[in-house]
Amino acid sequence: MDKVKINIKKIFEELRDVTIIAPHSDELLSSLVSSRRIFADGNGRSGIIIQLFSNRLMQLGKDVHVIGEITCPAVKK
Repeated sequence: MDKVKINIKKIFEELRDVTIIAPHSDELLSSLVSSRRIFADGNGRSGIIIQLFSNRLMQLGKDVHVIGEITCPAVKK
């Protein structure tokens, strides 16, 4: 397992303490590791968690954008 995947898995473990992780978290993990660019979205408390999670992914070198932020580029296929 490469370093980014290990670190994302650690983030999932931390989030599991404060929120519910999707039942398909292994698929989500694979998608996050292989994606060139990630767009995240959420409102209210979920939005705060999304911002924190996105920040952690950026620290790991992923190209992550939170939808609605002023710096978010156009979302394309």
